Amino acid sequence: MTIYWLIAAAFVIGVCEVATDTTAQSLIPQILNEKHYEKGNSRLQISETVIQGFIGSPLSGFLYALAIWLPFLINSIGYAVATLLALSIPIQYLQEVRTENAKENKPHFIEDIKFGIRYLYNHKTLRRLVITTATIGVCYSMGTATMVLFIIKELELAPRYFGVILTIQGIGALLGAIVAPKASKRFGRSIMMTMGIFTSSVVLLLQGFSPNIYIFVALATLGGFAISQWNILLMATYQTIIPNELYGRIHGTRRTLVWGMMPIGSLLGGVLAHFSLRLPMYVGGVIATTIAFFSVKFFMSIAKSVETSE
Repeated sequence: MTIYWLIAAAFVIGVCEVATDTTAQSLIPQILNEKHYEKGNSRLQISETVIQGFIGSPLSGFLYALAIWLPFLINSIGYAVATLLALSIPIQYLQEVRTENAKENKPHFIEDIKFGIRYLYNHKTLRRLVITTATIGVCYSMGTATMVLFIIKELELAPRYFGVILTIQGIGALLGAIVAPKASKRFGRSIMMTMGIFTSSVVLLLQGFSPNIYIFVALATLGGFAISQWNILLMATYQTIIPNELYGRIHGTRRTLVWGMMPIGSLLGGVLAHFSLRLPMYVGGVIATTIAFFSVKFFMSIAKSVETSE
């Protein structure tokens, strides 16, 4: 194993993960009625949080202590199990639901991309959502790119406890996923989305000021709670606005734009970390908080926009 093999493996896994996540989220509007979108996304988030945060993260530290290759072996077995589970999904949920069903009329891959970009550009609410989330996503990736080094070097956490820290953060994400549908029903999706994106942005900034690991973990847990709610309600919003027969293409284009910009944030975070390991969180947090603040009015009006689009 060399750094080049590791980079290649990370690239392939990253491509597959984005494809899988996009497809999984695209299945929600095919399987569920609109009134259950939030609950469906919540359960998807809960399952991912439980497996990654409460099983994968703490287990990885212990496996690494036994042998450096064990986490990779167990992870590979996990992918194999996931493959078998994916194969068990009923075929009717994996087929396209386009109105132009005839295969001979199916657009080319490049045409699909162009269509997705045009659709996002021409839809005022979606365009604003994508631009806002993509920009804040760059800030998040900037702030978290070197966070492992920050925790270990600045806050002096022993590496063997890193998995425990992730598990504690996972509690916040799990609670956020559980609360999201209920909070949205009681207080409204607009209010909860606004609180989620603004709180998580402020938390990113405050993490840079953490004097010790305890304050940092408390903030990270709160951030996990807020981000989890935001992600669930954001997905439900997309699934409500975008027509079902177009969802896969539009959602895929959206994720390509949003996730495609995140490596830029990671690169900038790495550059800033050369000066100070706290600096990426300062810069990313300030920019994200500013964007979230000036987007409050827009997020508060999302529910009305969704009703109009329907």
